[in-house]
Amino acid sequence: MGRETVVPRQLPARPPVFVGRLDELKALDAIESGVAVIGGPGGSGKTSLAVRWAYDNVERFPGGQLYVNLRGFDPAAAPSSPAVVLRGFLDALGVVPERIPDDLEARGALFRGLVADRRMLVVLDNARDEEQVRPLLPGGADSLVIVTSRNRMHDLVAYEQAQPLTVPVLADDEAVALLALRLGADRLGDTEAVAELVRCSGGLPLTLAVVAARVLSYPAFPLRALVDELQEERLDALDAVFSMSYNALPDDAARLFRLLGVHCGPDLDLRAAEVLLEGRARKPLAELTRAHLVEEHVPGRFRLHDLLRAFAADLVTEDEARPALQRLLDHYLHTAFAAERCLAPHWPSIGVESDVSFGGYEEALAWLEAELPVLLAATDLAVRKGFDVHAWQLPWTMSTFLYRCGRWDDRASTQHLALAAARRLGDRSAEAVTLHLLGRGKAMLGDHAGAQADLARALELHQGDAVNVGVTHFSIAWSHAMAEDFTTALAHAQKALEQFITTRNPSWIALIQGALGWANAMIGDLDAALDHSTEALHRLRVLGDLDGEAYALRTLGHVHHKLGEHERAAVVLRLAVDQLAGLGERYGEAQCAGDLGDALAAAGDDEGARRAWSRAETLLTRLGHPDLEGVRAKLIDSGAAERSLET
Repeated sequence: MGRETVVPRQLPARPPVFVGRLDELKALDAIESGVAVIGGPGGSGKTSLAVRWAYDNVERFPGGQLYVNLRGFDPAAAPSSPAVVLRGFLDALGVVPERIPDDLEARGALFRGLVADRRMLVVLDNARDEEQVRPLLPGGADSLVIVTSRNRMHDLVAYEQAQPLTVPVLADDEAVALLALRLGADRLGDTEAVAELVRCSGGLPLTLAVVAARVLSYPAFPLRALVDELQEERLDALDAVFSMSYNALPDDAARLFRLLGVHCGPDLDLRAAEVLLEGRARKPLAELTRAHLVEEHVPGRFRLHDLLRAFAADLVTEDEARPALQRLLDHYLHTAFAAERCLAPHWPSIGVESDVSFGGYEEALAWLEAELPVLLAATDLAVRKGFDVHAWQLPWTMSTFLYRCGRWDDRASTQHLALAAARRLGDRSAEAVTLHLLGRGKAMLGDHAGAQADLARALELHQGDAVNVGVTHFSIAWSHAMAEDFTTALAHAQKALEQFITTRNPSWIALIQGALGWANAMIGDLDAALDHSTEALHRLRVLGDLDGEAYALRTLGHVHHKLGEHERAAVVLRLAVDQLAGLGERYGEAQCAGDLGDALAAAGDDEGARRAWSRAETLLTRLGHPDLEGVRAKLIDSGAAERSLET
């Protein structure tokens, strides 16, 4: 079946105010494809130039537009890694998580293959160096890449035939025009004061924007008063402008601005700002936004230019910074913990206390999706600043979410950070929890030997903790089932059940009944499989566990099919397919759709079987899963060869 082409539209908002740059715009117009490097000092408007040109020429790129801020000079975090950026590009191009490789080279190859025949625009903003950029180049003959950087990127020019453009500071007349657009021509009557403002601002659009915001805040003040204030700062242009605006802030807004230099992620929401400030932050954020020190780039989320972040970080004292970082890490840990409890309430807790609550699964999921870049940055910062408890607990809170959305690399990398932190702490319980999650991750990725080694060590460390011993046996069973060793899987599932019968844990009894049902079905003991799956289905429905219920239905459908009860199997499997589709579990949906096709074919419903197999084929094609060939063979045998060969 044909796959819909996803056309990404990732450009940030069009710059609301833009002047000059006619030569640079013409130079970009002349570049048909390849790489253009826009260089210039921080705050000179490189991003505005690239984005403005992109909007003016969007029709030239029918294949779509990709954009990323590479954070090459962010004082609060390391530059974005090419692997992470490629992950985002592949997401934007519609590649499902299960198809995204783990290593950089494979991701780059997949990306280049997907865009090779497209005419696309790729904007790589705020790049640090050539090594960060080179893996992100699409390689096709028709695409254009625009790189912005404070560095000159000589190697890209030499070896990639990149076209260099330099963005100078604004000419005096352009700077005056920019002020006129922001302030109105009537405020510029004092031409000497205007000229001095331009000089003090260094001709940088960023500083001119901050100056304009300051002027607008005091409509009755003459421009000469602001010029005098700037001159009194006796600093370079950039710091003088920032200091002028910072010194004019109310105390709470000034304190919040300083503390924003502590924040770990690319942006933050109102609640995080309140945590930093230890009080209401809506009015201080409004003050900072009016002063052009903070930008509300999407509703409810705020960010700083990296030059402003560096300025803020220089202002904050150590006495302020360390407690603020503690509050911030606590906030993200406790909120992420509450979100995880909505996603997987049955999973053993790590004992974090949280008074945060969510309205349900969807609200928790939305928060995790919005905050994931911040949570990943918070984990790195916790490691760098010596907050080892946060460094192992934050990855735990993200584990379920990262698994369900298929971000295997982020899940693995954060768990490795967690393991190192747990060992630095000498915390055997934390080490056991982390090894357990690492083992499950390795099983997902097909490293069965590594998975079983980690899980065996986790089991050893968990001795004396009945709940975690039981869950670890469950995970060992699951890892052996992934390796198709169903006899060993059955043995460990039985050990897990014994643990939870002793501890009287209803959720885990139900889940392990389901695991026993599947393992017995796979080794051919259909009576035991039917008993365990029926019991699991009843318990899971009472508990409201839709995911576990769907897999119990799949096992029941499989058993009924093997028993020759094909129509009954089809009814049960159709329920499983629809339930997994509603949960977004594509591979499970594909598995059940394939089973449904088998049951319908055996029941004599050839058309229904073809529809079910076609559904499985579509899903498996998107996933790039090897099960695809078996489903296609069934479609060919059923007379649907033409449909099965479409992609």
